[in-house]
Amino acid sequence: MRKLIPISLWLSCSLGALRGQSVDSLRLTLSIPAEAVFVTSDNLSNTYLISRNNAILKFDTLGRQSGLFTNKRLGNATFLDAANPLKVLVWYPDFQTLVWLDRTFSEMGRLEFSKLGLYSVSAVAMSFDGNIWAFDDAESVAFKFSLEGKKLFESPPLSQYFSRRFSASRIRDGGQFVGLNDHSGGFCRLDQYGSIAEINSSLKLQDFEMEGNWMAYQDGELLKLRNLTYLKEFQFLLPGSIKKEGNPAWLGKSCIYVQNGKEIEQYVWK
Repeated sequence: MRKLIPISLWLSCSLGALRGQSVDSLRLTLSIPAEAVFVTSDNLSNTYLISRNNAILKFDTLGRQSGLFTNKRLGNATFLDAANPLKVLVWYPDFQTLVWLDRTFSEMGRLEFSKLGLYSVSAVAMSFDGNIWAFDDAESVAFKFSLEGKKLFESPPLSQYFSRRFSASRIRDGGQFVGLNDHSGGFCRLDQYGSIAEINSSLKLQDFEMEGNWMAYQDGELLKLRNLTYLKEFQFLLPGSIKKEGNPAWLGKSCIYVQNGKEIEQYVWK
């Protein structure tokens, strides 16, 4: 397998619309006056972001703010998972606490991993079946928990499959498979029960996205979509603003967000 070029790119891309077609164009459709440290979207094309002052904001498809959530007691939020827009995950690693919000952006509940005996969770995600994935860095194990904190499944210690310690920085649940990556190098794919489906020690990504048996990643100036079963691949050129040094980018559903100055630009593909 070819070695992929690392990138500071956060992905949460819906890939189903791209199956069976080649994508080579992007179109600027929206600009949101905001500065973010993380951006994602849901399957209804709403935009979610963590602002630089640690507020969680939601914007509708026209760029109008439709939700605001803040919590000053849990430290800085670093990750959002809006795979289920009725249960948006907000991750506060400083306090090892995962909060989920309802559609009105009110807190529905939270999971404090320290109460489960975990003190080194480095990555979380909403599972396809509505539960929670969490990677414990101390044990190098991925756990699947219910929202009430009951342990459902766990992977074997993943470091034993690599020549170096595996420390997951991101988890993505695509429904068919669950991907975990170590941005220093290494990628692991699990099934929904935590069993190993793939180990790739040479893959080095800052982030990725999975849906079904598709995986999205950046290779140079292209975004590539790869079918993990049939080895099909689609690609499109990234917008020029992504290529500017220091401009972070995040993928959303059929779109890509770029921080360009004090605005977040949304590009969509056909």
